[in-house]
Order: sequence, then structure tokens, then C-alpha cells
Amino acid sequence: SCDLSYSLRNILCVLVGVTALRSTALIAREAWVARIMAQIEIRMRTGLFSGIFGLDYQAFIGYSTGHLNNAIVREVTGVCSTLYKLASLISQSLFTAIYVLLPLLIRPELVLSILAVTVPIGLGMRYLIVLTKANSLQMSTVYGEFQKMIFQALGNFKYFKATGTAPRIMAHVNQRIEEMGEVQ
Repeated sequence: SCDLSYSLRNILCVLVGVTALRSTALIAREAWVARIMAQIEIRMRTGLFSGIFGLDYQAFIGYSTGHLNNAIVREVTGVCSTLYKLASLISQSLFTAIYVLLPLLIRPELVLSILAVTVPIGLGMRYLIVLTKANSLQMSTVYGEFQKMIFQALGNFKYFKATGTAPRIMAHVNQRIEEMGEVQ
């Protein structure tokens, strides 16, 4: 343990300094991450769109319009959101390391006991991440199917109305909406 003076003035100066540094770092991180996320989103969308139009006709008809639209619109947004959360996690981990190292220098036994409690919590969180990933993949499939149905329903609206099959189509769409609700 370090020989540090625990005067109120010293503690206040350290707290103000750390808070100012953290605030500056958070603002800088937000600006930097926002710029990077915009660039990634643009590249992903243009790359997907170019890739789709680069397909030959046989390969193109192998994909449903709903899945392609889902990839361009929803999945790119999801990937960017996940990357943003990853950047936040990395940033928060750095701040956490700083906040752990400072007390570790002052009272190591307290920090070690806190770490002993948080490690099992971290392992539990890892299990939740695996479950979330599986749910995310299922949601992606369900949303792709939903968008495919919507495109088909809107594209064939006149036919469905003329043949009286609109109620049956509505029942299928409503069933898909309920599936999406269950997956979420």
C-alpha cells in the first residue's frame, strides 16, 4: 500500500482530475466512434448493394427479396449497433481498469475481494451472451421471412384483393408478426 495523504483537498483534486479526464475521453471517444460507425455503415451498405448487383441472375433469384432487404436495412444497422456497443465496452473496460488500479494501490485486499465476487458474475454474463447470440440469429431469420412476406403481399396486392385471398394473406402476416413478438 502506498503512503498517500488522505486529506480532503488531495482527494477532491484527484476526483476532479479523474472526472475531467474521463469526460474529455468520453467526448473524444463518442466523436471518434460516430465517425468510424458512419464510415463502416456506408461501406457495408454500398458493399452489400454492389455485391447483390454483382450476382448473376441465377444466384440472385436464389435469394428472397425480404432477406436481401433485411440484410441491407436491418442487419447492417444491427452490426453497426453491435460494433458501437463493443467500442463502448472497450472504453468502459479501460476506465474500469483505471478505477481498479487506483484503489488497488491504496487498498489491495478490498479490490481483490471485489474481483473474487465479480468473476462468477462475468461467467454468468458470458452464458447470457451465448443465449443472446442464438436469439439474434433466430430474429434475423424471422425478420427476413417477414419482410419477404410483406414484399410479396404488397407486390401482389391487386391480385389478392381481386381473388379474395387477402384475409388468408393477412392471417399469415399476422402469424409472422406474432412469431417476431415471441422471438423478441
